[in-house]
Amino acid sequence: GVNMIKKGTVKSLEAKKLKDENYKDIKINVSILDIKFEKDGMNISFEQTVNYEPGIAVIKVGGVVINDYEGASRKEYEDDWKKNKKLPTKIVSDVISAINYMSSTAGTLGAYAIGVRAPINTPRAKVLPKSPEKKKK
Repeated sequence: GVNMIKKGTVKSLEAKKLKDENYKDIKINVSILDIKFEKDGMNISFEQTVNYEPGIAVIKVGGVVINDYEGASRKEYEDDWKKNKKLPTKIVSDVISAINYMSSTAGTLGAYAIGVRAPINTPRAKVLPKSPEKKKK
C-alpha cells in the first residue's frame, strides 16, 4: 500500500524498573488515545506500552502520527472512528508500523536508562482484539 504517514512525533517517554530481576517475556500493546481530524490529515495520538513480565519493568512511549486521507474520505474515516473507536482497517498496518518504529527508537533510550533489553525485534504489537480462530477438521 501507499505509505500515508506524513509525520510522527514522540511526545513522552516513561521508563520504570520495578524489580531487579530478569524478565521472562516482553508484551507490547498500542493504544490509540484519540484521533483529531484536521484539514490536512488525521492526528492520531497513541501510547505504546512495553511490559517486561512478570512485573519487572515498563516503558511507555506517547506521541502523534499524522496520516493523510488517502484510500477514503475524511468523513468515512471520521464516522468509522466515532462508531468503533478504533483505527480504520485501511490504515492500521501503516499507522502501527510508524508507531512501532518511533516507539522502538524512543523505547531503546528508556531501556538503556533502566538497564533492560531494548524492545526491538519483539513480537508484533497487539492492537486489535484477536478474532476467534476457526478450528480446522
